Amino acid sequence: MDPSQVLHPINISSKTIFFHTPASMKNQRITIYLKVANKILECPKKIIYHPDPLFMSFKDVRKGNDVQVIIQKQVDKLDIKKEELSVWGIHERNEYHCILTGKESSNKTDSFICEIENIGGINLKQLVIKYGDTIVVLKKPTVQLWMLLALFLIPIITVVVLIVYRRKQKKLTARMNSFMENLELDIRNDIRQGPPEDVRYKSPTTPLQSCPSI
Repeated sequence: MDPSQVLHPINISSKTIFFHTPASMKNQRITIYLKVANKILECPKKIIYHPDPLFMSFKDVRKGNDVQVIIQKQVDKLDIKKEELSVWGIHERNEYHCILTGKESSNKTDSFICEIENIGGINLKQLVIKYGDTIVVLKKPTVQLWMLLALFLIPIITVVVLIVYRRKQKKLTARMNSFMENLELDIRNDIRQGPPEDVRYKSPTTPLQSCPSI
């Protein structure tokens, strides 16, 4: 923002002057000077710039032939009123004016509520929000499509995992059976052949000792 920029008032009354402030890319305090005739007067209050409002998402609720739209916005210090917004629903390049009816606030979000009358069965894909000279376009989230895709893939993945697990289990069982059969066969062969000659049992021999003479 250029501090020396000159702004022309858009509305003047006996006590109040209305004008649009230029955009700013950062948070800052701006001093406003009022030029009256050949004098420049400093306004006692400074303008504080806050970040632009962040509109996050929207959802629509059908009520008969009308649609109620709920717009979610992150809480900020701007304190935007519903009268400062203009909203249109978009469907196939057609615009449908959404009449703002209320605002609800919580700790983290502001909810703006508007209604589109006599819209029929049209499914809104986009929402256009205008405040001041700024226009924001919101698209309907595609979470539902991802959820359907996940629900479709979960059974397939489960079946594949079970098939792989059973195959590995069969291979492991076959290896264990083969090992046990070979071990049993070796034991039987050892039993039939008997112990080796060098480890066969030999009875101890004790040399006879002569008895002492009486």
